[in-house]
Order: sequence, then structure tokens, then C-alpha cells
Amino acid sequence: MDQNHAASRHEPETIEKIQCALLVGKIMVEDNGQFSKAEIDLANHLLAANWNPNIVDFLEVVAGVAHPGMDVLSEARGALIYSLNK
Repeated sequence: MDQNHAASRHEPETIEKIQCALLVGKIMVEDNGQFSKAEIDLANHLLAANWNPNIVDFLEVVAGVAHPGMDVLSEARGALIYSLNK
């Protein structure tokens, strides 16, 4: 991501945080990596907010890799838990 794009991101609003938490909960709590078209569109919309790098990676997996019904559980979970500080 370039610096200009990062600077144009807004802080997530409460509703966006709740929507993101629901997407994260789907894979972390439900063990369900299959996203609907609406959930994929939501992830794409949420990418406009300023999230931590793991959430951005997660949303990019959902918005950019997933297709409706495709299971991206491993990729989505990996995006959330991967740390460069290991």
C-alpha cells in the first residue's frame, strides 16, 4: 500500500468496527471460511478505513481472494494471526 492511499483512510466508525468483528468472528469463532457476495462486498468497503495491518490483510483476503462459497479459512486466519515480530 502506498503512503498516499494510507493517508486517505478514515478511522473506522463504530458500525464498521462491528461489521469487521462479525467477519472476523465468522472465521475465528465459527470456523467458517465461506463468505457470501454481500460479505465480500462488505470487506471491500471496510478496506477504506484505517485498520491495523492484520485486519487489512484479512479484509484483502476476503475482498480480493474469496469468491462466494469458496473456503478461505486458512488464508483469512493466517492473515489475522501472522506477526512480523516473531
